[in-house]
Order: sequence, then structure tokens, then C-alpha cells
Amino acid sequence: MKGHRYQAASFRIDAACRGVFAAVLEYAAPGTRLVIEMIMDEEVFNIQLRKFLKKVGIQSQREIEQAVRAGIDSGSLSGEEKLNASVLLRVPEVGVEITIEDDIALR
Repeated sequence: MKGHRYQAASFRIDAACRGVFAAVLEYAAPGTRLVIEMIMDEEVFNIQLRKFLKKVGIQSQREIEQAVRAGIDSGSLSGEEKLNASVLLRVPEVGVEITIEDDIALR
């Protein structure tokens, strides 16, 4: 289509709409067309992320506590150890793969 020019612009709409929108303006003869698409709602994302991290924390703590108590009860742990803990966090859709390591002292 000879002579047609295309231009894109992004902006934030905070008024009645919650979230972030991107607007793409396409200029074509004889008129102009506006297309709006939702990209992401920051508030929803942050709530969901905190919910996930809370679930990970609670579940991880419960599992470690049960395993340590079972280890002490069976005699495989004395209660004086320092445990080497690690967690593999993966979010394949965005290319996140990170190992988080730390020691957990029992005393």
C-alpha cells in the first residue's frame, strides 16, 4: 500500500479503567483507526505474585518443619545442625530460572 504511514504510541489510562493499556494508532487513508488492547493490570499482577509467594513460604516452612522434627525423632538429626537449603524458582514463560540458597540453623 504505497503512501501509507504507520505510527504506534503507548500511553497510560488510569481514570475509569484499572490497569495499563497500550494504544496503537494506525494511520491509513482516508481515515484514522484506533485500536486499544489491554497489556497487564499491575494491581492484579502484584496481588497474584504476593499470593504465590505467600503460598510458597507457608508450604515450604511446613515441609521443612515436619522433616526436621521427623529427623530429630528418628535420630538422623541432633538439633545442632546447620541445614543447607535451596529452592529452584522457575517461570518458563518469562525465562526465569533461579536457585536461591541459604543455611537454616537449628540452634
